[in-house]
Amino acid sequence: MVFLEILDPGLPKFYTPVEEWPVGQSVKLSVVQNVPAAARTIDDVPALVNVTGYALALITYPASTATVTNAMIRDLRKLQRAIETTEVRAYQATGVTTPELIESPTAETWPHFAETAGVLSVDIPDDARLVKVIMTVSGYKHVDGSPARGRFWFQLGANAHPDHQESQHTEWAADRPGPIRVAYTMPVPGSMRGTLQKFYPRARRDAGTAAQGPAADWATNVDFTATFVPDVS
Repeated sequence: MVFLEILDPGLPKFYTPVEEWPVGQSVKLSVVQNVPAAARTIDDVPALVNVTGYALALITYPASTATVTNAMIRDLRKLQRAIETTEVRAYQATGVTTPELIESPTAETWPHFAETAGVLSVDIPDDARLVKVIMTVSGYKHVDGSPARGRFWFQLGANAHPDHQESQHTEWAADRPGPIRVAYTMPVPGSMRGTLQKFYPRARRDAGTAAQGPAADWATNVDFTATFVPDVS
């Protein structure tokens, strides 16, 4: 089998020993001998299980063959183990002087300062099929004994985008000082692949008044992780 190996120190396994990697190169063309005749993917070859790369061709020929012909070559070009990419962002509202409250009983962007700061704008990979997101708001001001309750979620894409996506909702209670967090995996619409999109923190208030709810201020942090899963179909 002829394959193109990805040379990345962060990957779990390599076919080529690190000390033999070409200087300054991130890929290497290799030939693996004596592979199973039915092998169609990298994982079909015992020596290549968990190796990341492109299977290029399977060459089947008798031991006495002097010349390889086209009839002996099966085209296998397909990414066998795609690499996920992760974006990690964090924002602290150090300069915020006016606390942001959750005013809406339906939906609003909160904390708004995280969205306007630009840290939640992400370049979506061209081949992204899914995105796994964790978004956390911590350090907000809470009110002991408050009856205020509501929901928190994130949204991929602006409301004006026809394919914007909304995560599942998690619930918050103003008298609970712990962080508000949502974790969700969603499909990436084809119209968003290869574009710059924003992940909006969204919230609503279901009970109590805005003044009784959480207040995002200078001590508030918004932490965000997005892992994109590529499409290898």
